[in-house]
Amino acid sequence: MSRLMSRDPFARSDLHRARDYAMKGRNSGCDHCGTTKFAGNAPYLFRYWVERDDRNGRRDDLRGLFCSQWCFRMYHGN
Repeated sequence: MSRLMSRDPFARSDLHRARDYAMKGRNSGCDHCGTTKFAGNAPYLFRYWVERDDRNGRRDDLRGLFCSQWCFRMYHGN
């Protein structure tokens, strides 16, 4: 299940995020700060993507897994 994080009406795009529990095989946590979030005993991070109105609902995945929106924005320079 994804969550709408922000809407840019001028660019006609939405920023979404969803939990990613597939942490096996990864060396560390967040790509920016290295921490990991937990839901019970299950570690997870957030995966982000942009959906644009002009591309028929197609989504563009953004690189990395992050513990928070702040780490995502600092990593990508937003």
